[in-house]
This record gives sequence, structure tokens and C-alpha cells, in this order.
Amino acid sequence: MKSNTLLFILILGILLVSSCAKKEVQEPTGKELPEEYLLTYSEGNCLTASECYYAGEGCGGGHGICTNNPKKYEGAVTTCDIVPSHPINRGYGCVCIEALGKCGWVQEARQNIKS
Repeated sequence: MKSNTLLFILILGILLVSSCAKKEVQEPTGKELPEEYLLTYSEGNCLTASECYYAGEGCGGGHGICTNNPKKYEGAVTTCDIVPSHPINRGYGCVCIEALGKCGWVQEARQNIKS
């Protein structure tokens, strides 16, 4: 009898803990993903386009980051060369990809540039 009671309490405890566990589910935003987007050279979460900036680009182009925190890159020093693989040099612009809630790069997008 005692072992049955302990087993019942154990099972009840497991059920209680599992029902209280927070499940992280990404809610659909209702926004569509752009056909061509990149998350390389990007960081930060966002809700609207005005929250993401191309910052820390340097003099050659292609060293910057698409970010929601441009102050982090104020005064950044880079080499003065062109990086052909960087999204800015491949026709991408820094925007908020609202469907993901992340700053990123979208083909031929209008972007915010923060010097």
C-alpha cells in the first residue's frame, strides 16, 4: 500500500511539473518571409524597419553589421578594402525581417545607415 501511494504521488508530481513547464513556441506573425534574405553579418531582434541599421561599415564597404544596436559599433576600425561576399556588396539592404523578428539583409531593400 505504501509503495502504491508513493508511486501515485510521484506520478502526480511529474504531471504537475510538466503541466507548469513553459513551452517556447514562436507565434506566427502573419508576415511573409522575403524570398531572398540573409542573417549573416546581422544581429538583434526587431519589430519594425526603423529598428535596424547598417553600422560599422568602415571605408571599403562590407565590414559592417545589420544591427538594432548601432552605438555598439561607433568608432569601429576596419581595413579599407571591399569584401565581395558581404551582403551590402551583393545588393542586399539592412532591414527588420518582421516575419522573423530579426535584423537581417533583404535583396534590394531600402536600409537605414548609421554612421
